[in-house]
Amino acid sequence: MKGIDRCRTAVVVLGLVLFPVTSALASAERLEAELQAMFGDTGTLEIGEVSSPLLSLGSRVVAEELVYDSGQGERVRIDSYTVRGDYDAPDAVEIDGLSIENSLSGQILMSAERLRFEEPSRAVFPLTGGLPPEAVHVKGLTIDSIVIDLTSVIAEEMLHDTPLAGGSGRLEIARVEGHELTANRIGWLEVSDMTAVGKGLGELGSGTFRLASLRLDDVRDLGDEEEARIGQLLLSDMAIDTDQLVGAVDRLRLDGDMDDGEGGLWLDGLRLDLNRMIALAPADQRTQMRMLSNVLTDGGGKLDVDAVFEGRWEADGASGILLSQSAIDIADALRLSLDTDIPVAVPEGVEPSAYLAGLDDVEDVMLMGGDVVLHLENRGLFGRLASVGAAMAGVSEQQYIEQARAQARGFGMMLGKDVQDILLALVGMLEGKVSKLTVSAILPAESNLDTYRKDPLGVTERVTISVESR
Repeated sequence: MKGIDRCRTAVVVLGLVLFPVTSALASAERLEAELQAMFGDTGTLEIGEVSSPLLSLGSRVVAEELVYDSGQGERVRIDSYTVRGDYDAPDAVEIDGLSIENSLSGQILMSAERLRFEEPSRAVFPLTGGLPPEAVHVKGLTIDSIVIDLTSVIAEEMLHDTPLAGGSGRLEIARVEGHELTANRIGWLEVSDMTAVGKGLGELGSGTFRLASLRLDDVRDLGDEEEARIGQLLLSDMAIDTDQLVGAVDRLRLDGDMDDGEGGLWLDGLRLDLNRMIALAPADQRTQMRMLSNVLTDGGGKLDVDAVFEGRWEADGASGILLSQSAIDIADALRLSLDTDIPVAVPEGVEPSAYLAGLDDVEDVMLMGGDVVLHLENRGLFGRLASVGAAMAGVSEQQYIEQARAQARGFGMMLGKDVQDILLALVGMLEGKVSKLTVSAILPAESNLDTYRKDPLGVTERVTISVESR
């Protein structure tokens, strides 16, 4: 009996030892087959070796020295492709030493040091597509040290809606990280330390572009361009130094998710180096640019702008209310703000909160009255406008201001007293007697934007306006 027990024990132990080995062999065969199928029916794929290291006990399968030739001028090289954990439900997939090159010239079109996919829904995703959206899921993503040639088709496809498209040069990204990625949704995605150096970068011209961080949160409906939404976009520390534009942005935040009742755009620390831009501009444009710079910056040549555009909605019984607060602040020049509080009609049978949350266009919305208040504060701009205007007209500042006053009264005779009060207050800013202007408007009970667009001269007849200046 003891001999039989020993045999049984030996069989069990042998099974425990051999099961990971046979499982690893099966996983290695599957990995090789799926990698062959990953690129589709075109081109050829060579794999140096596919194995499962013995000490990993089947928990790791590695394919090494992959070379795919498309036969159409592109070659893909991968140093190693590793699947960790259960092959059918991997803990991670790692791709080391990825490069895409021109097979004729050997020029590197794109490369990445490492790609790591945490808990992907598959060990290998076919590049040709064909999977249903629900079959594509990655819990976490990390890509290190990306380099892209801006003349490549890869760059054209990735950057087609950006100023970098169509240029020549090099784009480098230190790291890309993401979480909860599917075919239709991104939980969050962050790009860190991006640098582009190139020529012909669209409206940016030729030079350098640097971005410390770009983060996207809760991006939904990726399968439909019209319905796609970004919950939040956060851009930090962007700098541009080209022959067309020299400037920087400290921070830009966009909240595009109105489901929670509020959203907006916040711009902090937009700085333009107008002096350098003037020096780089064609000679025949410099005089006009310098004049504009002097008006905006009082000769300093550095333009600093902050802006905020906030909006929110509130359901009010069977109707709704749209509220907004917007402001633009140009240092040492002016501050302009606009506040609105407008009740709107909700279509019959529609839940107000659902209607307001999905409102992308207010063109045809029925406005049920409401208040609009515009604030303008002069912080030096208007005094400089008077000086430049007088110089261009070849008259004294006093003569220029009196001419402006006469024109304001003339327009007032045609458009009404409210318009005249606004224009005379602006003239008061030119001569330094008015520093702040507030224009308040009460909208009629039923109107929409077309009401005012079709008859702009009739706005004062429909809207109750009050003007206050200090």
